[in-house]
Amino acid sequence: MLLGALNYLTGPWVSFSIFYLIPVSIVTWFVNRWAGILISIASVITWLIADLVWKMSYPNSAIPYWNAAMRLVLFLIVVFFMSEFRELNQRLGERVSERTAVLESEIAERKRAKERLRESQAVLNGIIATAMDGIITVNTSQYIVLFNSAAEEMFRCSATEAIGQPLDRFIPERFRTTHREHIITFGRTGVTTRRMGALRVISGLRADGEEFPIEASISQIEVAGQKFYTVILRDITERKRSEETLRESFARLSKKNRYETIISTVTRSIHQSLHLQDVLENAVEAMSENIDRGDYVGIYLVEGEEVILKAHKGFTDWYIERAGRIPYPKGFTWKTIIEGKSKYVADVDQDTAIGPAGRELGIKSYLSMPIRFEDKTVGCVNINSLKKNAFDEEELKLLETVAQQIEVAIGNAKQAEALRQSEEEIRKINEELERRVIERTAQLEAANKELEAFSYSVSHDLRAPLRAIDGFSRVLFEDHSNALDDDGRHLIKVIRDNARNMGQLIDDLLTLSRLGRQDIKLSKLDIAGLAKAVFNELKPNTHERTPQLNINTPPNAYGDRALIHQVFVNLLSNAIKFTGTKENPIIEVGGYVEGKESIYYVRDNGVGFDMRYAGKLFGVFQRLHRQDEFEGTGVGLAIVQRIIHRHGGRVWAEGKVGEGATFYFTLYSEEHRDESK
Repeated sequence: MLLGALNYLTGPWVSFSIFYLIPVSIVTWFVNRWAGILISIASVITWLIADLVWKMSYPNSAIPYWNAAMRLVLFLIVVFFMSEFRELNQRLGERVSERTAVLESEIAERKRAKERLRESQAVLNGIIATAMDGIITVNTSQYIVLFNSAAEEMFRCSATEAIGQPLDRFIPERFRTTHREHIITFGRTGVTTRRMGALRVISGLRADGEEFPIEASISQIEVAGQKFYTVILRDITERKRSEETLRESFARLSKKNRYETIISTVTRSIHQSLHLQDVLENAVEAMSENIDRGDYVGIYLVEGEEVILKAHKGFTDWYIERAGRIPYPKGFTWKTIIEGKSKYVADVDQDTAIGPAGRELGIKSYLSMPIRFEDKTVGCVNINSLKKNAFDEEELKLLETVAQQIEVAIGNAKQAEALRQSEEEIRKINEELERRVIERTAQLEAANKELEAFSYSVSHDLRAPLRAIDGFSRVLFEDHSNALDDDGRHLIKVIRDNARNMGQLIDDLLTLSRLGRQDIKLSKLDIAGLAKAVFNELKPNTHERTPQLNINTPPNAYGDRALIHQVFVNLLSNAIKFTGTKENPIIEVGGYVEGKESIYYVRDNGVGFDMRYAGKLFGVFQRLHRQDEFEGTGVGLAIVQRIIHRHGGRVWAEGKVGEGATFYFTLYSEEHRDESK
């Protein structure tokens, strides 16, 4: 009703636009196309209903149905265009949003870049301000546009005063033109950086006019079409001073090492050779090689009324011919020797002692050090230079040490000469001794022949009468004993016993004499087996009580089997003999190793002996008991001693009266058997 009234009052198309098209457009724009179509159909139906209601109220009015169709088409056209506009608007909105996001990102990035640039600028300004090296930037006209704090301190000029000034202000005048040309040339090359002064020292000029050494590098950059050159400077004054100090220290150290080489060379020569000339030549060679400005080196020694150039280096032949022998008292060499003091002349033009030969040689300064021996000046060491002021105290001390070493060498040479003379005398004495030994040997050989002849006589000529005495006394006793009383028979027995003793004594003496000439044949000896075998040989001759033999595993030895067999025969015979009065006779054989020796012993519990007479035991015919107590010749122990001495060993005895005796002897052990030879 209301819609129909509005339609009638406002006109059909006005009401249509207000109440139908506008809502449809709004719905289509803000929702979608299909919503617009639905609202359009709903609007047409609503309009038709409104017209019907109007006609019912006013029957005379007609309902234009074609008008409704037209309106529906119009609705659809509006919906189509509005939906298209809506999609275009959405795409445009999306593009605007995207572009807006990009612009916002670019704006943010520019802000960040500006912030980073500001921070970098702050950092760069901080670095430049706090850099320890001086930093100066100039334009193409070489006027300063940047002057940092280090440059202010280096050149002693404030940045306010320096900026705007030409760079030449801080360059020594003699280098300014070259420096300007260098920068211009550098700007043309296109190289961005270069180190200046690689081949020479660059100098800077402080505000107060002081020059100082610097290291510099230069770089170039172009900003807004204009080039700027930045120079980074470093003050190397302290480094140059340290390098100079180090160079001086190295020179002193090198000099010290070279001088120590001289001293060690001379010392080594003294130790290696007793020939004085060798020492002098080595000393001259070492000094010539290691002393700076030592052009001529010579060592003179006094011989009679002259000084002789014994060793030299650098001198010309004509100088040696003229100054090789200097008569007393010419030249500074004799002056040094006469005064006995070292002499250093820094400028020969102020010296009157140097001779004409030295001046012709071109000597400008010299050192002369006396050589002393046994409180006398016997020569001098001279070092000459072609330059004035060539030497100092160090060279004086060096020459003093060399002169002292030469003194030692002279002493060694004299001792060697004395030793050679002593050796010559000793050689003559040895020749005389050798002659005497030959004579004495001939005499001994003659005596040995006589001794052999005597031994032969003893063994043949003396035995015959003894055999006759023993034989006739035995015949007398056996055939005529009835005609003799008891005293007669006793006397015959005494005669026979003494004849046998005399024969045994002759045998022992012959054995003893042959020991000195008998060759020793060494072999490995089983001492325990040898002692046991000898004891078994002697058992039939024992008294009523046979001794008990204990063998305590003595070590093996090296010796002559026959001679060591004789040693055990004599020692065990004595042990058996002197234990004959004991109820329980015991004999012990043993040994042990001590150092290089094997020590053996034969011990018994017999009558023993007084140690006060131990020194007599091993002498010929030396007896500590009477013949009627214990029989024997007194030669057995002398034979033992002779055999052991022939083997390089020792023999001794220990004993106590009534308690027994022990006889010791030594032989080389198996490990040292070669020493027994």
